[in-house]
Amino acid sequence: AGKPVGKDGFWAKTRLRFNVSKGRGEAYVKELEQSARSHPNDAAGVVLYLETILSAGMDPGKMPDLSWIAESVKPSLSSEARQLASLLVRAGAMESALPFFQKAIDTPLNKAEIERGLSMMQALMMPETYRTMIAGQVREELASCLMELKRPDETQKWMVEAENLRNANGLGGNYRFAGQVQGAS
Repeated sequence: AGKPVGKDGFWAKTRLRFNVSKGRGEAYVKELEQSARSHPNDAAGVVLYLETILSAGMDPGKMPDLSWIAESVKPSLSSEARQLASLLVRAGAMESALPFFQKAIDTPLNKAEIERGLSMMQALMMPETYRTMIAGQVREELASCLMELKRPDETQKWMVEAENLRNANGLGGNYRFAGQVQGAS
């Protein structure tokens, strides 16, 4: 308690991996969870919590209950919502990821999010093209989550929306994923 987490949570992740290797991981996870729960408006802190527990090499059966995140965390940015959804999917908390995917779809990327995203790309892209590309990707990620949850009609709906966005904006199709959706439904 009270120890620094380090840049990108380096020390928190290292402490958790060490504690897991010594059979003391659960206590440290509870400490991290309490810290995250006490600041539900700090989406970055909840992201750090999820990244830390996912990096620890914990037995998937010993992952903590993450349903509280969907109930109490309200990210203000589309990129935060998408990141939370993706981390929850990685943790196997598919149902808890759904509201964050919806929030990412419903909340337009702001100028700073677009600039940050474009700064990490090697290809030059217009901001509106980037916004559309991300909108399609979020829909595909939601469709993939729904496919895991065995909801074929909803999966199909979001895959079609993503494909329509791609086609209308010259972004090319994701035919492999479309085939997987068709196979599952």
